[in-house]
Amino acid sequence: MRRLDQKSYTEAEVLRFLAADSRKVSFRYELTDREGRSLGDVTASGNISYDTSAEVAGYGSFNIREIREINYIDERIKPYFRLFTPEGWLEYPLGVYLIMSPDRSALGGTVYREIEAYDRSIILKEDKFESRYIVRAGERYINAVKQILTAAGIQLYDIEECSAAVAVDVEFEIGTTKLKAVNILLDAINYVPLHFNAYGYAVSYRYKEAMERDADREYETGKHGIVYPGAVESKDAYNCPNVITRYLTTPERETMSATYVNDNPTSLLSTVSRGRRIVDVERMDDIADQETLNQYVRRIAMEKMVYQTIKFDTALMPGHEYRDCIMVRNDELELTGKYVETAWSMDLKVGGKMRHTCRRAVGL
Repeated sequence: MRRLDQKSYTEAEVLRFLAADSRKVSFRYELTDREGRSLGDVTASGNISYDTSAEVAGYGSFNIREIREINYIDERIKPYFRLFTPEGWLEYPLGVYLIMSPDRSALGGTVYREIEAYDRSIILKEDKFESRYIVRAGERYINAVKQILTAAGIQLYDIEECSAAVAVDVEFEIGTTKLKAVNILLDAINYVPLHFNAYGYAVSYRYKEAMERDADREYETGKHGIVYPGAVESKDAYNCPNVITRYLTTPERETMSATYVNDNPTSLLSTVSRGRRIVDVERMDDIADQETLNQYVRRIAMEKMVYQTIKFDTALMPGHEYRDCIMVRNDELELTGKYVETAWSMDLKVGGKMRHTCRRAVGL
């Protein structure tokens, strides 16, 4: 989650401003070129969403008042959440979006553009290898990722360093998207999928289980009016696997495999509780070593066996990004616990709501 401290204010002070009944917010929409250089502001409205289960997580729908001909091929739109304080406005970017599908319409003598937009992942999804691409043995995974990003025109990235190197050549066929290739390489070192932050940087880092993470923020019903009533909880344990196997088999390397079996009698999903094995088996494209494979299988088990979901609305809150860890206290549903936010959306207007979808980080 993006920190909120700005100017002389700490994050705690900014959160108090956001929680105040008298808070004053507004929104600013900036156009930039492909290099991120500002081209000025436009009058607009819209909404944004972020779904971490999607290949391209960030999506926006905007209505722009046309004051000049916008270059919809090269220009981007960058919305900001603005919060008024005694020291003036604080601004928080909400992503960088490439403009797609512009529809032009007239209303009352004013021309508007209704556009759909996606975050910068769309660049890597649309860019494919035109010939067989090989990452040579001995190349560090992170360097290989950066080379693909740079070749696709992505110059801004924040990728956690890792010394692990490719053991044997990794080949990508003609037509493979660069986003898929990057995520295969990141999976091999048990990193989270590539995603883009509020500033438009490509980001990835070592995966860490939610139960080991500190909560980034707390949302509590009845506290300062931030959380609205009407939360919904659901549990879906149907067909959730209790045996996870991943394996790697290539002519150049010794076959590796790892299996996680949930046989905990206190778990609702275990082989013991259900009296049957529900098996999930997949082949890996690549993996750094056996220990990384063991960690990766544990990760898949944790993600697939989470079964409690809560959806709730709050006032608009900046700072949310990829799979934030949130402490939720909901008196209506009598729920208290640490959750991972898998999706969120925001209506970018005064009085708009932010919708959160979170999964409970439960033990296996």
